[in-house]
Amino acid sequence: MILYLDCSNGISGDMLVAALLGVAGATADEAGPLDKVVRPALRAAGIDGRLVSLGTVRRGEVDALAFRVPEGPGFATFDELIMSMYASKLDQAVADDVAKLAQRMAAAESEVHGVDVPHLHELSGIDTAVDLISAVALLHHLRPERVVASPVALGNGTVDTAHGVLPVPAPAVAVLVHGLPPADLPDDGVILGELTTPTGAALLAEFADDFGPAPAGKVAAVGYGAGTREVPGRLNVLRALLIEPAPEREDSMDEQRESTGGRDDRSGAARRTASGVAGGVRRERAPEDAEPQGRDAEAEPPAADAGPERQGRDEKAGQASTTAQPEAEPPIAAPPEEPPAAASPEEPPAAASVADGPVAHEPPPEEPPVAEGSPPAAASAADGPVADEAPAEDSAPAVDDPIALDHVLLETNIDDMSPELLAHAADALREAGAVDVWMSPATMKKGRLGVVLHVLCQDADQRRLADVLLGETSTFGVRVLPVGRIYAEERRESVTIGKLKIGVRLGFVGGRLVTVSPEYEDVRRVAAAVGRPAKVVYEAAQAAGRARFSAS
Repeated sequence: MILYLDCSNGISGDMLVAALLGVAGATADEAGPLDKVVRPALRAAGIDGRLVSLGTVRRGEVDALAFRVPEGPGFATFDELIMSMYASKLDQAVADDVAKLAQRMAAAESEVHGVDVPHLHELSGIDTAVDLISAVALLHHLRPERVVASPVALGNGTVDTAHGVLPVPAPAVAVLVHGLPPADLPDDGVILGELTTPTGAALLAEFADDFGPAPAGKVAAVGYGAGTREVPGRLNVLRALLIEPAPEREDSMDEQRESTGGRDDRSGAARRTASGVAGGVRRERAPEDAEPQGRDAEAEPPAADAGPERQGRDEKAGQASTTAQPEAEPPIAAPPEEPPAAASPEEPPAAASVADGPVAHEPPPEEPPVAEGSPPAAASAADGPVADEAPAEDSAPAVDDPIALDHVLLETNIDDMSPELLAHAADALREAGAVDVWMSPATMKKGRLGVVLHVLCQDADQRRLADVLLGETSTFGVRVLPVGRIYAEERRESVTIGKLKIGVRLGFVGGRLVTVSPEYEDVRRVAAAVGRPAKVVYEAAQAAGRARFSAS
C-alpha cells in the first residue's frame, strides 16, 4: 500500500494524526485505532492516554476528524524528550523514529536560534510530544510501503511565536522543509497565516519518500484531519489516502499492436525492445528474424537459378552479423557443399573468408606454415609472451588486495596464578605497548580452571612483549600466531545530551553508518549530572548519533 498525503492546505502534527486515524478506520463514534494504537503508545511513553480525544468538525463542505490534546506542561528540551523515550516501554522502532524527529527539530531550532538555546518552545506544551508519538505509532501500525505527498502549502502573512511575530514560514519551518517542493498559493491578497507547523514539517520531511500527484491505483481508505482554526477560502484539512498500487499491464503493448494490426507474439522483453525501452535486448532479438532464412537455406538444395536469391539472403545475413549473436551464423556457414565463391560470386575470396571468419575454423591452421622454417619450439615461444601476460592482466585489478598479516597474537594457558597477578600482568602488557590484552576462561589438564591470556601486538613488538609475558606470568612458553585486521572507517564526534557533551565513536562501512558507540566515561558523567540511568543516557546518545551522522 502507498500512503498519499494531500498537503495542499498545509500539515500539522494533529492534522496528520487525525488523518491517519481516519485511514485506520477511526470515527468520532468508534475510536478503534485511537484505543488500540495511540493510547497504548502514549501510556508506554509515560503519558496519560486519556488526555487525547477524537471528534468531528466541519471544514467547508467536508466532515473531518479533529485530534485534540489539552494544554499541559511538556518537555523542557529535545534531549529530555529523547531520554524519556528510551526510558519508556515504547517499541524500539517507534522510540527510534521519535528520537530522530526530535533531533531533526532540535537541529532546526539550533540553526535558527543558536546551539545554546536552553528551552525549545515547541516542547513547552505536551501536545508536541503527543503528536510525534501518536503519528509515529500510527505509521508503524499502517506500515505503508511508500509515503508520497503533494507539494506542501506553507501559508503567508505572519505568525505569533515565543520568539515574537515572525514571517511565514517561520524560520524553523523553513529549515525543516528545505529541499521540499512548496505548493503555489493564489495571489489574491488573502492572509492565510501559518499552514505548516514545525511538527508537521518535521514529520513530512522524515517520512515522505516522494512528492507529486497521487499514484495510480485503487483507493482503499481515506482520512481527513482538521486543523484547529478556520482559514478564509480554504478547508484547512489534511487528506490522507491509502492506495493499492495499480498492477503493471504487460499486455498493454500487445493490445496496441492488435489495434494497428501488427500483433507481436514474442516475450515481454522482446516487446519492450520493439518499443525502444531496452535497446540492449534489441540486439539479442534481431537474429530471430534471420534464423528461419538460415534454416531454409540449409534445407534448400543448391540450385543454379537460386544464386541471386541466395546472394540477397547472404547480404541480409552480412548486415545482421553486425548486431547478431555468433550463434545465429553457424547454420549459414555449416554446409560443406557450399563453396565460398558460390555464396558471393562478385566478392573476392579474401572478402568471403573475412565475412565468414567468426565461424570458420580455417584461419588457425593457416598460421603455422608462416613459420615453416622455424623449429616447433619457435612457434610455442611466439605464443609464450601472450600466455604469460594474460594472468598478470587478470590478477592485477580483478581481486581485492590481500589482508596484510602485520600483527601477531601471543597466547598462553595459565592455571596456577592468582587473579591479582594475572590482572597485573595484563596491565604491564598494555603499558608495554600491546594493542589489546584479554583473557578467556579454559579448563586445563586434571580439570583445573584456568585462563588463556591473549596479547595482540604489532609484528615488530612480538619479541619484546613475549619477554614481558614470560617475566610477569608463570608460563613456560608462548604461542605466536600471525594475524591480520580489517577495520571499519572510524570517526570521533560528539553529541549533546542534557546540555552536556558525550563523545561517540562512529563506524562506517561503504560510507554507511553501522556503529555508534558512546564513550563510557562521558555517559557516566552525564547520567550523574542529569539524574538519569546510565542506560537511558547511553541509548539517547546512540539515537542522537544515528540521527545526526547517518547521512554524513
